Amino acid sequence: MPAEDEILLMRNFGAVERIRVAQATGGHFGGDPALQRMLFAANVPDPLNQRAGARAGALSVLCGVAATMSANSGKPVAVKPLLEG
Repeated sequence: MPAEDEILLMRNFGAVERIRVAQATGGHFGGDPALQRMLFAANVPDPLNQRAGARAGALSVLCGVAATMSANSGKPVAVKPLLEG
């Protein structure tokens, strides 16, 4: 396995930029341990403002519930009624 990955950033009418990203140990090339630290460790900086609050988490769960209900019924399921009842 290579020690790093390469991302090619191609903008319209511009030069190609090569971005090298070092791989770390752990699941998803180090992403899982980093995510676990962000979720469960205290005082971890969030410089990209990616941390979601409880409301966003609850809405995400409701999207999953609606998707499961839709898969089981074969029909679309709206999330808003799930919030109301």
